[in-house]
Amino acid sequence: MPIERTEGEQRAFERGATAGAVDAQLAAAMANLGHIQSHLATIDGRLANLELRIQRLTDLGEAREATVATTAAALETARRQRAETVEQNWSPVQKIILVISGLAALAVVLAFLINTL
Repeated sequence: MPIERTEGEQRAFERGATAGAVDAQLAAAMANLGHIQSHLATIDGRLANLELRIQRLTDLGEAREATVATTAAALETARRQRAETVEQNWSPVQKIILVISGLAALAVVLAFLINTL
């Protein structure tokens, strides 16, 4: 035997069914939103990691540039000091003595060769 419902009961039933459907859709939407938020959090973490890596690369590049500039300046200073040291080591008198010694050594070698031939 079917249960007879009054019009008010039928409307209440339909409202309840509609409310249940809306609640189910809302729950599904909230679950989907939770998944989206989870993925956004993962993306945010990865983005932060990339930002840190880019910053490290930038810092390394700047450090290398500073090292290159410092090394170049140090090498230039060392080259100048070497040039000054070489120029300071040979006075004109020393140069003349060196030339005379070289000529004397050449004369001894030539004399030796002439005597042995």
